[in-house]
Amino acid sequence: MIKNNAINWRWNMQVFLRLIQRDMYVSLPTIKRRTINTIIWTALLVYVFEYVGLSTVAGYGLFIAASECASVGFMQTFSKVTRIIGDLQGQRSITYYLTLPLPQWLLFMAMAISISLEFMIVNASIFPIAKLILGTKFPLSWIVFFKAICVFVCAHLLYGFCVLLFASMTDTMAQIASLRIRVADMLFWSGAYFFAWYRLYEKSHFFAYLDLLNPLVYANEGMRSAVFGGSNYLSVWLCCVVLLAFTVVVGTLGIKRMMKKVDCL
Repeated sequence: MIKNNAINWRWNMQVFLRLIQRDMYVSLPTIKRRTINTIIWTALLVYVFEYVGLSTVAGYGLFIAASECASVGFMQTFSKVTRIIGDLQGQRSITYYLTLPLPQWLLFMAMAISISLEFMIVNASIFPIAKLILGTKFPLSWIVFFKAICVFVCAHLLYGFCVLLFASMTDTMAQIASLRIRVADMLFWSGAYFFAWYRLYEKSHFFAYLDLLNPLVYANEGMRSAVFGGSNYLSVWLCCVVLLAFTVVVGTLGIKRMMKKVDCL
């Protein structure tokens, strides 16, 4: 019995990893194009915030670069949601994958992790481009790379599972636009992208604590803590733990809802 369970586990892991490998191979042309887009957008954004629009605020270009690195993946989720809904309304290629000898929940987990890896590859270019634009205004000695990588990975794992949850909440393309306005945009603009959480805390303790329900706060604060250090931002490790907790909750809900949506239950 134990031997059979071990064989099944190894088989499931092999299929699981092959699915991720397949998704990454298929996405490679898209990854190249989106990486170029990210490079162009990051260069423009950092340059404007550092040298043009808010040039009197020292270091704001790097502040925005850290926020972009931490949370841009969240805004990229809806391109994936659109693709999933389009498939469910059209060819339903996902039906084939559901026939594979693999627990169906593991299929959706492989999908989320593949999306997370794709986001990570595309967004890994943000800090190198920021360094190129900012030059000496971005000393690499400021960054604790291990901490930055931990926050980066935790945040993007969450975004991969957010795709499943958002896809499970929509049935048509029109609903995707509505969900983005009502949920994603609200989370983004209140998620400490443009401001530090402690600044909000100084203005209103109530709204600051309420904002801690927003996972993007931990992504942005954790990344800036890894870049700038000091006591002006939430702890990196607190942010990583909370991001992983959100990932478990969002992942569990997303997988269960997607299984119900495609009639797996």
